[in-house]
Amino acid sequence: MRNDSDTSPAKRRVLFIGNRGGIFMPRAGTGKNGFEYCENMLDAISLAVNTEFETFAVVIDDFDANLNSALKTLRQLRPEAKIILLVRKRYEEPQAIRLVRPPIGTENLADDYYICPVSPNQFFSVRSDGAGGNGKKRAKAEVVPAPPSTEMLN
Repeated sequence: MRNDSDTSPAKRRVLFIGNRGGIFMPRAGTGKNGFEYCENMLDAISLAVNTEFETFAVVIDDFDANLNSALKTLRQLRPEAKIILLVRKRYEEPQAIRLVRPPIGTENLADDYYICPVSPNQFFSVRSDGAGGNGKKRAKAEVVPAPPSTEMLN
């Protein structure tokens, strides 16, 4: 586990979980800006027990086997935190979409996903109240009936 931030709770904004290689754009400044890093999920969960983070950024290709249960654990530990999935390989995007937009009636395990490389600035718009930059809170998927088509009316 590597700690790149101050110890003040206010500066603990984002916990990156997984291997950092290829996450950030070249020359992206990721110094003392509230970012912390854990290469393995057990260290991240252990840190999250006693530390409040606004956002968990999880590299999904590093945790294939137990990703769902790990995301559930992070959500239970810090329900107010936003969970962002980091996709380094394009073929992982459908998995990220399924975790962000699950089947109807089930809760999403993640709030959003970003395709790497990313800019550290993308994490500054993430809000700690469970809403993203658009102000929408996470919710369970619900059925919304489609308006009747003209074919159905005839």
